[in-house]
Amino acid sequence: KQNDGTIKITIELKPEMNSQPYYQTKSTASAVGAMFGPISKQDIDKELTGNRAVKIVVKDVDYDLKYYNCIATIVYDPATKHVKTISQLMDTLITVNSGKVLGSSFTGSAVLHDDLKIYNIKY
Repeated sequence: KQNDGTIKITIELKPEMNSQPYYQTKSTASAVGAMFGPISKQDIDKELTGNRAVKIVVKDVDYDLKYYNCIATIVYDPATKHVKTISQLMDTLITVNSGKVLGSSFTGSAVLHDDLKIYNIKY
């Protein structure tokens, strides 16, 4: 409980590999996918194979997405029974195991940091 009477709830999820968002699976097999909006490999693969411009430049990509540091913080006001704020952090380690760009082989990694804040919620 905080000084103003609100309750702060923090949830930290275990890291997951290649999580699927709920909107694609309609299930909660993935905790990250159930609580957050991860980018799915399926959506990335559609761009890699379906986007004509990308297909010309990028080929044969083998990659993984590791979702980690997934933390949701909710501030709830028990007096009004309303959520006041929601904060979501989600980091994604994108690891390219192999692939080709303009015919040259490449590997590498990058981190995508997603920081979502929801406030001023109207009921």
